[in-house]
Amino acid sequence: MSSAPCIGVLLCMHNGEAYIDAQLDSLAAQRRRPDHLEIHDWGSTDDTPSRAERWLQTQHLPAVLIRHAEAPGPCASFVQALEQFLQRYPELTHVLFCDQDDVWHAARIEAYARVVSATEGPDLVFSDLDLIDARGTRIADSFYRRSGSPFRWPVGLDGADVFLVNPAVGMSMMLSRDLAELLVQHREAPWPMHDWGAVMLCHLYRRSWQFVPKVLGSYRQHEGNLRGATSARGAVASVRRLRDRVRDSDRLVRWCAAHIPRTGARDQVPSTRWQAMRCAAGSQNLSVWYRVVLSSLLMLFWPRASSRD
Repeated sequence: MSSAPCIGVLLCMHNGEAYIDAQLDSLAAQRRRPDHLEIHDWGSTDDTPSRAERWLQTQHLPAVLIRHAEAPGPCASFVQALEQFLQRYPELTHVLFCDQDDVWHAARIEAYARVVSATEGPDLVFSDLDLIDARGTRIADSFYRRSGSPFRWPVGLDGADVFLVNPAVGMSMMLSRDLAELLVQHREAPWPMHDWGAVMLCHLYRRSWQFVPKVLGSYRQHEGNLRGATSARGAVASVRRLRDRVRDSDRLVRWCAAHIPRTGARDQVPSTRWQAMRCAAGSQNLSVWYRVVLSSLLMLFWPRASSRD
């Protein structure tokens, strides 16, 4: 059995006053407290940082609030904050991403600590979630098994389809220090989002992962979501996101060819439209309807000239 992990929570926020109290209270209610908590506010103009400051005054947690003048973007903000977090606490062995608008269940950190304490890994842990609306009302009991979900149960990170669709929700993820440092090392990559970048790096560098088939958090769906839950009923926004993602795929393929050591995993990165379509059609993570939608968008929008070289 490995030694006890040193677990840090990294919370990034920006104008999140409507939801930040619920998230902070769920951190305080954790049965296994984080060893370090770092809260980064990226240029909020509302009451978000003041709420966090008042909350910190009532807690007995090893926590700090760091305020930045402005945000370089959601992906860059998290990676920049992660780099600082790792530098300040060299004893950290694992880091959990925390968004401002979700709610963690009380057993979350405890469950993840049990997973990494009982094994030699894994480098990435993620779990199932339930869905709540803006008011906190539950709207689905499972992110993966709800009606209209784009995913099949259970999901995994072994397939090359992780370069097309991210099956791990960022707010449910915990990274080993090794994987977190890889993400910082590759900060200049054209990742769609920081959490998706961690998933791709986990695959490319053949790091271990584990899916916890328990609901350990509430993923809030509201109008301000950058990336919310996809459903068959509300696919318009999802189609637009997928279209934009497909159009950017060429940059990511070229970046991988230039910066990732040549491995069998890197060779799985789809570098042509037909490879991407075969990858989508054969995905073990995606529901049939979503494979059809994704394959169609790949046919329409994949860059005409794409090469690894």
